[in-house]
Parts: sequence; C-alpha cells; structure tokens
Amino acid sequence: MTAASESRFSRTLLIVVLILTAASALAWGHYRPLDQDEWFVFQTDTVSSISKLVEVQRHYPISLDPLFYHLLGHASTSLFGATAFAIRLPSLLGFLLMQVCLYFVAKRIAGNFAGFIAAIIPALTATLFYAQQARPYGVLLGLGALLLLAYQHGTRDPQRTGWLIALAASLALALNTHYFAILLLLPLYTAELVRIVQRRRIDWPMFFAIAIGSAGALLTLPFQKGAGEFRKHYYNVGKIGLHAVTQSYRALFLNYTQYSLRAQHILIVLLVVAALVLVGAILVRFRANDPTVPLAEKAFLLVLAILPFFGFLLARFVTHSIEVRYILPAILGLSVLIAIAITPIERNAFRARALVGIVLLLLVGAGFSRAANARLQRPSLQMLTIAHAAALSGPIYIQNMGHFDELGNAIADPAVRSRIALVYSAPLEIALAHHDTQSLTAEHMQHFTGYRIEQYEDLRSQPGPHLMIVYPGSGWDWLDSALEQDHATITPLGLALGGEFVSVAFSAKENR
Repeated sequence: MTAASESRFSRTLLIVVLILTAASALAWGHYRPLDQDEWFVFQTDTVSSISKLVEVQRHYPISLDPLFYHLLGHASTSLFGATAFAIRLPSLLGFLLMQVCLYFVAKRIAGNFAGFIAAIIPALTATLFYAQQARPYGVLLGLGALLLLAYQHGTRDPQRTGWLIALAASLALALNTHYFAILLLLPLYTAELVRIVQRRRIDWPMFFAIAIGSAGALLTLPFQKGAGEFRKHYYNVGKIGLHAVTQSYRALFLNYTQYSLRAQHILIVLLVVAALVLVGAILVRFRANDPTVPLAEKAFLLVLAILPFFGFLLARFVTHSIEVRYILPAILGLSVLIAIAITPIERNAFRARALVGIVLLLLVGAGFSRAANARLQRPSLQMLTIAHAAALSGPIYIQNMGHFDELGNAIADPAVRSRIALVYSAPLEIALAHHDTQSLTAEHMQHFTGYRIEQYEDLRSQPGPHLMIVYPGSGWDWLDSALEQDHATITPLGLALGGEFVSVAFSAKENR
C-alpha cells in the first residue's frame, strides 16, 4: 500500500470512528433522560435572550460555569428547539472535535495507525459519557485537543499564523468553558518553557498567542462572584486526599463506582501496573523518535497525562473542592501516549488489521451496551398510586432538588406537573445536611425559571395539611428529618415518583 493510499484509508477509518462515536452517543442520550445538572444547564440556556443569560450567570447562576459554554447551549436550543438533543449537541460536537484533533496530533508523531488509535481511545472509555451529557466537559475536551494540535503546528510549521490564532482562541474559549480549564495552562506553559530553554530565546509570536489566550481568563471575572456564593457551604468541600488522583484516572476509563470496594482496590493495582508499562513503552518509543518529536511536544503530552496530580494540588491548596470530571483533559495526553506506545504492532500487518477490527467491534459493542443499559435504567415515573390521590388538591412539595428536576420536569400529565413545588431552607440544609447547595440553587431559580418555590419556614407557619414527597436515606433529602424535628403529624398516603407520598400537618405550637 502506497503512502497516499494508506493515508486515505486512515482518514476513512477516522470517519468511521466519528460516525460510530456519534451514533453511540446519540443512542445513549436518546434513552437517558436529562439528569439534575443537565436540567440546571437547560433552565439556564433556554432563557429568552443572551442579555438574560448574562444576567443569570452574573447574579444568580445555577449551573456554575463561565459564559461561553452557555452561549453555545443557548444558540443550539434557539436553532433546534428546547430539547434534550439540542442542549446536548455542543457536547457531542466538542467530543468529535477532540477525536479529530487527537488523530492529527498522534499521526504527526507516530503515523496513521497511531492517529487512529488516539482518536478511538476516548470513545472506548467512560469519557464517552460526556459526549452525551449537557455539561461543559465535551466542549472542554474539544478545545483542549485543538489547543494541543495548534501548539504542535505552531511550533513545527513555517506558515503558522492561522495556528497561532487557533491556539489563542482555543485557550481563551476553554478558560471560558469551565473554571478548572485553568489546568490547561500547566502543560502549555511547561512545553513553551522547555522550548525557550532549548532555543535560548523567546519565540515572540508564540509568546503573544499564549498571552492573549491566557488573558481570556479575565472574561470569567464578572461571573465568578455569582458562582463563588456556593463555595461557603458547598456540598463537597473538605479535605482533599491523594485518593482523588487514583479516582480521577479510574473515572477516565470506567465507571468505577459500580464496582465493590474490593474490586476498586484491584483496579488501583491494575492501574499502577498499566501506568508502569505505559511509562516504559513511552520511554522506549520517545528515545527511538528523539530526532522527530520535539522535546516541548513530549512535555505537553506528559504534563497533560499527569494532570490529576496538579488537579489534586489545586484542590488541596486553593479550591478545597474537586470532582474527578474536572481533570478530564488528561485523556488527551493519555490517548496520544498510549497510541504511540502500541505503534510497534503496526510492523506486523496482520496484527495491526486485527487490532483495528477488534477496537471497531468494541466501539460498536460498547455503544449498543450503553444504549441498552440506559433504556433499562430509565426511571419509571410512578404516579400517585393511592386511589384517592387524584382528588387531593394543592401543591405537592419536593425538597430533593434532583428528584424535583428529573422527575417533575419529566411528568407527562400537565395537571400533575403543575402541582409539583420545591421547598427549601438554607438554615435547615446547613444544620441537617452540612451544605446549602440546594437552597442557594432554589433561591436563584426563583429569578428566572417560573417554578413554584417556597421556603420551608413559610410552609411550617401554615397548619396544612400539606402534600409532600420525601426520600429518606437519599443523602440529599433533609425534609424527613426536619418534619421529625418539628413533631409534624405525618399521614402516609402511598408511593409517588419514587418516594413516599405523605400528608403533613404542623402543630399550632410550631406555627407560632
């Protein structure tokens, strides 16, 4: 096979990977209803205008991200309607952009086969979840991969003006997609510092491109105050341990929370072994490719791959809060490095073709399995199962924000849906759940969602009876504890929306 025909075949494989990835994500998303965080994005991005969107994100955000991602969601829902598909579309496009960029990055380093492997790895891992979730992470991955590709071309190509513009733009937009995108500065700055030391001079056009892109962080400042309110009593603020690092790596490749603690310990051991093997293979490959792979490029990839360690340090000493999804860009460096490490397989044509066939089959199988599991796990919206429920009047109060969003918005019957109301209390949530995340969200939602939202203290001043759905033991629901603390009279009425449907009456003493 000639070099030209091999390149055409490689690009055809890339197109196949993109089609299969999109099909898997769309099928998965079709059967998976919007989750709580996605509803926050949906409520934010479907406001009436861009000016309203800016107002929401500045003063009373419920989705705590900078503006750019929400502008994409607003544009998508304006073009395609206020649907789950439209609000998730930016994430899918960002994920596909990531795959294209990884293909070209790895191809330039180690050839067509490496490009194909780098593009398909994220779709075979748990990272694919973010291609069909209406959160900023799919877009962040796409912009991070574009930044990597732009840097590669910006340091290698003589005609690089367009790539330097792409570098500045992708960096600025990434910083305005998610606050933890600031971690992307580490691999970029490290790579350019290595390059400056090697060259013994500053590449001023590259320096200015990086500086302009970094200055994009200033655009997030007007939105940080509104999001910063949540830091005072945020739900996962606390001591950050080194386990956050292993959790981050495990979360990149599989949903480890579905496994037992013993299985997770085994996974950690396997992860360490795999990391050692990968490091050894990378050292061998990079040593062999020293003349063709710039040291700065190697530094970029390696720092990307160890991003969870820097995420841990940032959380430990600055934010005091982290989620494993915040360091997702590590998959960019890992995908390219893994692809480079296994390129020796390409020397044997049969093994290379067999591996291509296997990973394509895995992609199809994984896509089918994910869609099938999502279909089986769709929540059944169990309605009020008692015979006289339809005759009961008045609002039906839910305190658990997750159930309020996921279930209340999914109820088909408008008569029932209109009765769902949210109850909140910052003092009680802090006292009983040790955070006020849901209460702050409820307060902010009152400014632009149109939902019926009431304070628990106001509800308690009315004797009732009040219809409520409680979710004891959910970890997020403090309502049952508050009712017990207030010595309310609780009459069980049956089951509703996955919780316990009750009638509540407060005593005269509590009403005073």
